[in-house]
Amino acid sequence: MDYGQHRYEQQKKADEAEKQKRLAAKFNTPKEMQFSTRIGDHDLEFKLKKVLEFLEDGYRVQLTVKHKREEEAAAAEALDYLVARIQSSVAVEAAAKQQRRRALTILVKPKGTPEQTAAS
Repeated sequence: MDYGQHRYEQQKKADEAEKQKRLAAKFNTPKEMQFSTRIGDHDLEFKLKKVLEFLEDGYRVQLTVKHKREEEAAAAEALDYLVARIQSSVAVEAAAKQQRRRALTILVKPKGTPEQTAAS
């Protein structure tokens, strides 16, 4: 094997490693879905459907409920409601917490679900 072929193979390996690194970073960065405490029923259904699609694709999803200062209790209640609506197919990675005027939690698809084990 000549030096040019060796360099080519080394570059291919480096490119593949970089691609894998980018893919890992892509799936570790959570997608964020924002809700309001006053969201309508149809909007809620649509956003929850999108959250489930993200989870099926393997992304982590951060649910954020924006609220006004006087709605803090309602925001925590809304976040609990959202998690309860999709609890059957997800695992909660980070428990609900308050940050300024936002309540948030992070969801992931649990390891070893029937879809993942069948694909392996």
